[in-house]
Amino acid sequence: MTILNAEQFWSFSIKVYEPLATTFLCLQNQLELDVNLLLLCCWLGGKRRVLTDNEFLVLIEKIAPFRNQLIKPLREARRFAKKIEAIANSQDLKNKILVVELEAERLEQMILLETLRAFYLLYALHDYSEAESTMLNFQSYLTALNVQTTEEANAALKKIIDTIFLQG
Repeated sequence: MTILNAEQFWSFSIKVYEPLATTFLCLQNQLELDVNLLLLCCWLGGKRRVLTDNEFLVLIEKIAPFRNQLIKPLREARRFAKKIEAIANSQDLKNKILVVELEAERLEQMILLETLRAFYLLYALHDYSEAESTMLNFQSYLTALNVQTTEEANAALKKIIDTIFLQG
């Protein structure tokens, strides 16, 4: 079985995202980070695999059209539908959009893993812990985006690592 299994990544993502949704969304909204890439940082970190800034650049470039043309418009449509609650069936519409949005997120994860297979080739394990590997992945991802974090964002990243690897 390959380490880059899409079903395992999706299952991991659902398990990790649920208790940390507010934290992930804060990072998404404040720094425009891709939650799937944050989850990938954690998933690979849990396998003690670390990606480089350049590898994150390749991943970011590969998913950008999908993200910009499908996922972001779906998110905006869902948020708009949430605001029109006075209209009959608007909650039903929001829920239907959410289902499609989640499927798009799942497809993005598949694209990430397919892209990752091209250069990943089961890197040797590092001597870093899972938490350290994840933090290194976060740092590479942020460097690839040329994003400067705030104290609040650093605390959010630490909370993710602590919740997944130190409390679990």
